[in-house]
Formats: sequence, C-alpha cells, structure tokens
Amino acid sequence: MNTLAPKLVLTPLLVASTSLAGRRWGPSLSGWLVALPLTSGPIVFFIAVEAGPDVAQQAAGGALIGATAQVAFAAAYTLMARRRLSPGRHKDRSMPRPARNFLKASPNSRYPAPFQQWLAERA
Repeated sequence: MNTLAPKLVLTPLLVASTSLAGRRWGPSLSGWLVALPLTSGPIVFFIAVEAGPDVAQQAAGGALIGATAQVAFAAAYTLMARRRLSPGRHKDRSMPRPARNFLKASPNSRYPAPFQQWLAERA
C-alpha cells in the first residue's frame, strides 16, 4: 500500500485544523488540542500500517518517553522563569546586554530598532 500521499497530507491537515479551531473557539480549546500528539500519532499509525503492530508499539513507547521529556522541560522552565522573573528582580538581566540593545524598541514603535530601519529602507 502506498502511503506517501496520506503521510504528506494528514499531519499538516491536523495542525492547520487545530490552528483554525483556536481562531474560531479561542486559545483555551486550542491549548487542549495542541497538547494532543498531532505529529507523533499519525507517524505511529503509518508505522503500524507499514511495519506491523509490534514495531508501532515500540514507536508509541518512544513517543511517550519524548512527551514525558517535553513535560519535564516545560515544568523546569516554568519554575526557573518564576524564580528568575520574580517581582524583586530586574527582568532584563535574563539576556545579555547586546541582545537587549538589539531588541530595544523606540517609544513610538513596537518593532526593534534594526527592524524599523529595515522597514524604512523597504518603504
């Protein structure tokens, strides 16, 4: 069975549908939908079709381990961000000074200064 066309269409279609659902029904629903395995789920399905259920079972286990690593990263990032950006600390110290200067926007624009210059050249 040739599964190339469904492979190329299914995952982008799922991601686009989630994006459209978020625009239609708000970020709360979109957040729940994005938490679903929209990329690894179809991959495991096609592995099951092509290589059999035993191989798909191993791939699903690997996908679960990967998802667990993502959850651990998100939790650690959240804890560090809360500690680092607590109200008593200076928020700009989380990035080096050259990066802060590069991203600093002028008071009358929301874009960083180098991007403003680039836009002005193109206008």
